[in-house]
Amino acid sequence: YEDLKNVGEIGKGRFGTVSKMIHTPTSYTMAVKSVRLIFNQYDDKDDERRMQQLLQEIKIIQEASTCEELVRFFGVTFHEGDCLICMEYLD
Repeated sequence: YEDLKNVGEIGKGRFGTVSKMIHTPTSYTMAVKSVRLIFNQYDDKDDERRMQQLLQEIKIIQEASTCEELVRFFGVTFHEGDCLICMEYLD
């Protein structure tokens, strides 16, 4: 997370926002989807469902990344309760 510089929001969806970010060590521009992970202290089925959806989305992006015609997946990191999904930025 410390190596990412936020340039601005480029989209918003049901589960989070997508920002244009620069990876400062390489100057590479990425699209980073930020999903807030909020969990109750109780066993909540809705939280479990949201986490499963997030894990499924990450898996799909990761698997699709091997196809040259689709957006590349760079990885996932976590920061202060947010899951950051780093992908190729396309203008």
